[in-house]
Amino acid sequence: MRRFLAPLAFVPFVAFTTWILADIGLIAFIKDALATVSGQQVFLDLILMGAMLALFMIRDAKERGVTVWPWLVLTLALGSIGPLAYFTYTGWFAGPFAVAETPT
Repeated sequence: MRRFLAPLAFVPFVAFTTWILADIGLIAFIKDALATVSGQQVFLDLILMGAMLALFMIRDAKERGVTVWPWLVLTLALGSIGPLAYFTYTGWFAGPFAVAETPT
C-alpha cells in the first residue's frame, strides 16, 4: 500500500499545478505568492522545505545508487513535484521502512 502513497499525491498535484500555471502563468503565480507578508512567509517556508528534501534525496540517492540530478532540477523548477517524482520513481515509501505483508 505504501508504494502507492507518492503516486496518489503526485498525479493530482501535478494536474492542479499544471492547471494553475496554464491559467495564470509562472510569473503571475510568483507575484501573487509574494504580494503579501503571509504569502512571502509561505514561499520562504516552501523554499526551506525544498532544500531539506533536496538534501534528503541526495543522501538517499547515494545509498540507492541512483542519479539525483533530474530530481533536484525538478525540485528547483517545480517545488514539491521533484520530491514526489523522486519518491514515486524510487518507491521510497515501499523501501526499507515498508511493513512486510503477511502471507494468507
